[in-house]
Amino acid sequence: LRSAKQDLIGIQSLKLLVHTANQISRERAFANKLMSSPYANQASHRQALDLYREGVDQDIRENVILLRTLGQYQVADRLQQNMMRDLKIARDLVDDYAALPDISRTSVQYDHAVQAMFAAWDSYREILRAFVVQRNSVDSQLSDYVTMILLLSDLRDQAGRVASNVIASVSFHEAIPDNNRARSLQTQYQALYLWNLIDTLQPQYAKTP
Repeated sequence: LRSAKQDLIGIQSLKLLVHTANQISRERAFANKLMSSPYANQASHRQALDLYREGVDQDIRENVILLRTLGQYQVADRLQQNMMRDLKIARDLVDDYAALPDISRTSVQYDHAVQAMFAAWDSYREILRAFVVQRNSVDSQLSDYVTMILLLSDLRDQAGRVASNVIASVSFHEAIPDNNRARSLQTQYQALYLWNLIDTLQPQYAKTP
């Protein structure tokens, strides 16, 4: 009974953490809408991004409290310090770019902000990994399902990066640089790899089309 209760707490906790990972990944969509809009037409996108960020920040605060409650103090500290630092760096770059007059903007600056958002998600992914490592150290029978949840979160983010890797050039109607094209193709391959891996790991009775 105690083991089952611990597993339930672990799954519920992971659900909250993964939800936040997906929210951070999705923030890129709001940031891209803002950055790809002319300065004069930003108001609605600015408001939407600010509101969305408030929700993400609230989720992160709740996760810090949750991790401390579970005794994972080091993971909580990394989330509150390292990850929030990386997210602030990314957001500042997005905001600095959006504040520029249209004539002063470049696709290189836009892409730099996008890459910083990638780095913020990667930083949060390390929090997830650390949480799972600590939970799985307690011989959980749910480790396979936990792995599946992490892979699905990775798939969601990689799929989103396919377009984000080329959006800067596309928004400027420029040729896509080789480096960006290569990154986009790499994320496509990574997403397909994760898709096939998830299909392989899913129990036969739980497979979906």
